[in-house]
Amino acid sequence: MDDIHKVLKSIRITEDQILEISFLDDVLVYKGKVQTIYETIDLMTQGQRLHKLIIIGKQTQITKEARFLIVENNAVRKQNIIAEAIIVHSFYQKLSANFYIYFIHHYYPIQFFTDIEKGKDWLMQLA
Repeated sequence: MDDIHKVLKSIRITEDQILEISFLDDVLVYKGKVQTIYETIDLMTQGQRLHKLIIIGKQTQITKEARFLIVENNAVRKQNIIAEAIIVHSFYQKLSANFYIYFIHHYYPIQFFTDIEKGKDWLMQLA
């Protein structure tokens, strides 16, 4: 099993019932890591319905194969996601987020932000 700590800073459920996934800076996230992250999420959440906050690290990139796997995994888990906020830092990350949002937006509310607090505030409005 891949070590997700090579790409993640943290993964936790906050007191506001937000599943917060924070990526390290300057890493490449590939398909194997994504699958391990989702296995960890499933163990942590046990099917609980939560808001989701994804914080992409600065200069962190996600391979095309990994992005498709993320779309597939979230489509399967759509009933467990109330809404999702993605925090991005670069133009490339915004393009990747738009790609992802295009495929997911009809399952649940989703938006990207450049500020973590604005992302959290938006999630909390969608209780």
